[in-house]
Amino acid sequence: MVVGLHWLSLRVEKGEVIRRPPSFSRARTFGVKYQFQSRTSQDEGVEQCSDLKRIRKFGKHSYERRDFLLEIEAQARRKWRKARAFQPQAEYDNKGEAKPKYFVTFPFPYMNGMLHLGHAFSLSKAEFAARFQRLLGKNVLFAFGFHCTGMPIQAAANRLREEIETYGCPPVFNSTQGAETRQWNILKQMVDEEEIPKFQNASHWLDTFPKMGVEDLRTFGAGVDYRRSFITTDKNPYFDSFVRWQISSLKRGGRLHFGQRPAVFSPKDNQVCADHDRSSGEGVQPQKYLILKFRIESTDLPTRLQTGIKEGLKVYLCAATLRPETYHGVTGVFVSPRSTYNAYQVSFPEEEDSKNDQQIWILSHHAARNLLHQGLSLSAISVGDSGDSAEISEGNRDGDPRGIKGGELVGIFVQTQANCSHKKVPVYPLDTISLSKGTGIVSCVPGDSPDDYVAIKCLNKTILKSQNTTSSLPPPLPFSPTLHVEGYMEGGGGGETACKKFKINSAKDVERLREAREALYLAAQQHGTVRNGRWKDFPAVIARKEVSLSLQAIEEAWPYYEPEKEVKSRTGDICVVALCDQWYISYGDPDWLSEVENHIKSPNFDPSPGFRLPEPPVIFGGPSKFPGVTGDPPRASEVYGESPEISRSREREKGGILGAVRWLGEWACSRRFGLGTKIPWDTDWVVDSLSDSTIYMAYYTVAHFLHGENNLDGSRPTGDAVNEKGWSTSSQDDESDERPRHFIPPHQFEEDVWEYIFHKDHDRFYGTYPKLDKLMMLRDEFQYWYPVDLRVSGKDLLRNHLAMCLYNHAQIWRNQPEMWPRAFRTNGHLLLNNQKMSKSTGNFLLLREALEKFGADAVRLALADAGDALEEDANFNLQTADKAVLRLYNLVQSTQMFAELYRSGKLRSRVPVKKNNSSAFLFPQKAQPSTWFERGVSNEGDRIARKAKLAYHALRFRDALHWSLYEMQLLRDLYTHWCKLTKTTPDKEVSNKLLRLQCIMVSPICPHTAERMYEILENSTKLSTESKSRRSTLAMDGRWPVVGTINSSLAEGFGFLRRCVTGLRDQLNRLKNNKQTNVNDLQPFAQIHIVSRPSLVRVRVIEMLVRMKSENGRIPDNCLQRVRGHFSNDAIFKGKLNEIMQVAAHVKDRFNEGDSSALQLGLGYNQRSVLEHNREYLQKSLNLEGFEVVEYTGTEKKGRHVPTLGFPTISIVNRSQRSS
Repeated sequence: MVVGLHWLSLRVEKGEVIRRPPSFSRARTFGVKYQFQSRTSQDEGVEQCSDLKRIRKFGKHSYERRDFLLEIEAQARRKWRKARAFQPQAEYDNKGEAKPKYFVTFPFPYMNGMLHLGHAFSLSKAEFAARFQRLLGKNVLFAFGFHCTGMPIQAAANRLREEIETYGCPPVFNSTQGAETRQWNILKQMVDEEEIPKFQNASHWLDTFPKMGVEDLRTFGAGVDYRRSFITTDKNPYFDSFVRWQISSLKRGGRLHFGQRPAVFSPKDNQVCADHDRSSGEGVQPQKYLILKFRIESTDLPTRLQTGIKEGLKVYLCAATLRPETYHGVTGVFVSPRSTYNAYQVSFPEEEDSKNDQQIWILSHHAARNLLHQGLSLSAISVGDSGDSAEISEGNRDGDPRGIKGGELVGIFVQTQANCSHKKVPVYPLDTISLSKGTGIVSCVPGDSPDDYVAIKCLNKTILKSQNTTSSLPPPLPFSPTLHVEGYMEGGGGGETACKKFKINSAKDVERLREAREALYLAAQQHGTVRNGRWKDFPAVIARKEVSLSLQAIEEAWPYYEPEKEVKSRTGDICVVALCDQWYISYGDPDWLSEVENHIKSPNFDPSPGFRLPEPPVIFGGPSKFPGVTGDPPRASEVYGESPEISRSREREKGGILGAVRWLGEWACSRRFGLGTKIPWDTDWVVDSLSDSTIYMAYYTVAHFLHGENNLDGSRPTGDAVNEKGWSTSSQDDESDERPRHFIPPHQFEEDVWEYIFHKDHDRFYGTYPKLDKLMMLRDEFQYWYPVDLRVSGKDLLRNHLAMCLYNHAQIWRNQPEMWPRAFRTNGHLLLNNQKMSKSTGNFLLLREALEKFGADAVRLALADAGDALEEDANFNLQTADKAVLRLYNLVQSTQMFAELYRSGKLRSRVPVKKNNSSAFLFPQKAQPSTWFERGVSNEGDRIARKAKLAYHALRFRDALHWSLYEMQLLRDLYTHWCKLTKTTPDKEVSNKLLRLQCIMVSPICPHTAERMYEILENSTKLSTESKSRRSTLAMDGRWPVVGTINSSLAEGFGFLRRCVTGLRDQLNRLKNNKQTNVNDLQPFAQIHIVSRPSLVRVRVIEMLVRMKSENGRIPDNCLQRVRGHFSNDAIFKGKLNEIMQVAAHVKDRFNEGDSSALQLGLGYNQRSVLEHNREYLQKSLNLEGFEVVEYTGTEKKGRHVPTLGFPTISIVNRSQRSS
């Protein structure tokens, strides 16, 4: 078949990869006509790409189909660029009222390399949402910037320079050990080797990778307004000015302070060890602990301690914890029995209370090195000698041999604080403790920790083995959980439940213990509360701060910091955390926190629109001021009701973001080194990479006036070549610097200018400003687009970036909550073939590699199919992407075949019906189809469209893909099969409707394919009732159809027919697979047993569901559990539980889809009539000789499946077995 598509050799657009067409022999096999021109150098460069051989390994057919899709994708992108399809601006009607808008953003990626699939997964959620909202008629803005602030780029440039200085250019490394971490080798995977030396200059990174990011996003088909794209740091004078204004605003508001804060520090070098000063540990930050002081009575001291410590000194065993809120559930203390601890005489700062004097702390040498730089003076005591003390030696990092073995401490009792459940607790041995983490001593809270629970469980089962101990081991004390964590309260609390969930029986199950710990701690962080005591019912994150402060107030605890992981300086020094002077933001201030909490709790903010829709689905038509935009939608409760399960899910997510903003405290926002914006009043400091990334969404709203196309750093003047719409009046591909003037020069963007743009009440300047009219344009754009309607992010940014985003909006737009973000949507990380993505293991895929390998739409489809779980990780399956190539290719081909059938007049026509419909240009209204089956197909298409719309609204893109592509394709295939078997000419309008529905429904996920389908349908079928001037030329500018009311009776009857077909096919397959069956002698004749009256089971189940509905107007999600619990103990319904659950599930699903007739006792269709109307189809599709419909009488043999209303039973019989 000739597809009718000519493969043209086209010029290469910026950001696009155009493949050389296959050879003539392949062209003939493929059935596509080609026109060739001479190959360009660009073609040759692509052909010689080192990845090309690996990309083309799929074989002849996959390669040809893939290239076919690549070409139509390139055509679609050129079409979009020519139409400026993604360059929106503020729109108002004649009365000055704003057109409905949708502003979606994604945290800009850090550009120390190329974009990978992990980036693409998160940004795809924003991309799909933006395109769907555009189909609803909204003015949509999706902007995308590139983050370059911080130390990693500068550190990487420095490492490359050192490698070249040490090993030459190109470097010849002495060994292969650590080769994958060599900066030269990392860059060689992304750029040409001759370009690598240029990356010794950090500025070259900013010139290279952001531009590559734009190219990849264009090839991906992202609907981004690239006029608004930019890079950070002071290389971009506009954004540099914006960040200076932001930081100054925080200082004026009393949120920015200067003082001592923890920082990674090298004692040997006597300075802060920034990322570029480290040989290992790049990106590691200080970790805050709380040292819990457990006093050892003099009578309980081990013998060697008694002889080594002066009389009268208080001795404490110091355990470090990250969770002080669990302190009151302590039942013991763990030490490493074979490790050596040290005793230190501690001197406190002069300002501390004198009661702290005369103390001995027992802890690891590792902890002592850190404490020494955190305001304490420590002197090591020689245990067992005269008690003389000595200053800590930096050279001895493994502990003083004159210290005390952990085994000598095992078995003694230590005192706890008065409010603990036990006044004294024993010291237990634990071999898995590391002295390089914390103090080397750990508090035991088995009720709240899976690690501690397993350790105590093992101690109960085994006897202390041969270890250097001086006392017997006391039995474990009883325990109970301190925290109430939903889903983790079985048995002995969170620790026990987590171990059961992850099937942990031994402390050797290290990986499962890690997973259990992370799951429990995350749940406690998000929605855990204190069970009893002074802080009863307090959220865990609030109790953490309060318990910590209260213990410090009574001198039972001390704050302690250490690096998250080991950090080694370039001089070989193991770094510590020291208190250093720096600028910090006081997140967590009570008044500030209160404002943010109120916003999170308000209906104006949704921390997880996957559970609660950002806007209810528009499934009803309504008046609108703008053509094609539906009117005010119904409330979510009107469409979905408010089920307890959904409500609980939403509250859990709100608890997660509330926990994040409560957890966030003082944040060091300045660095001495790295790229970024200098603090205006103290230029020795640079704003850190998180603090300049909190309100830049506001910068997007005006960036197109300052940057324009291909101007990421704002260096090229935009001048008068930008019109009032923010569009460049020169060629989009013009990269010359001949334009003489900026729209507004960077040096004119003083703080007062930004105040004027972003605050409507700021109407005066401290001086004369010559371009006020242009500032008014910027202000109008900001006022139109703000606030952000949806911010999509990975779950790892919840506790820093997203929390900071809320805080900063609350301060910058004080008392203007209408300007604060409306919704967050977080997702898990992306796995590749069910394994963690890792460069070191080779299980890693750049976005560019994936696009070359499969094409944009196949990658997008696989990303949508990867999953939408908010907390669990998703999986990108390479086989899914590979299969998507064939699926999308076939979708385009089937559209082309329909167009050819239409042009040839081989489709059946109907008489049009005049009806006003906002979607008429896509779905012309005709008379009803002539057959019952076609009416059912048409009605099913409407139902699928509604289900897809609900899924898109809820940001459940895997479900949206299921309905839009898979279910609609099954329906189209079913209709084609029916036409073939019944020898019925396909109905033109039914076929057209299904194709056009699928084209629009799939376009947010696979826009290039949809664009080609749309073009074929519009050019070939000429079915539009709209005038040519009003008709859209782009699929993305179409409108989601208003499908009207679903005929529930017809939908149920159609579902009944499909269940019968499935049941018959299953019975036939079982017979054919039975070894005792002679297939040649089989004369398939079916008996379909139906029930026409509702059974007692149906009556009782519906009565119960009606009662549930009366509670809140909706059948709740937990109704099946309630139904099971109600009927399982009822003797009348013994043995009928399967029937009960089948009826309950079916009725619940129908009702929650909007079918109010689901609660009726009878059916809205006649089962016998449906089967008789479709007798020919049933017999031919299954090769049956015939079938009969038998009314079930209840006299069949015991044990056979019993039919119920709407759910028949089917049997294959011989003619001799037929009933009369």
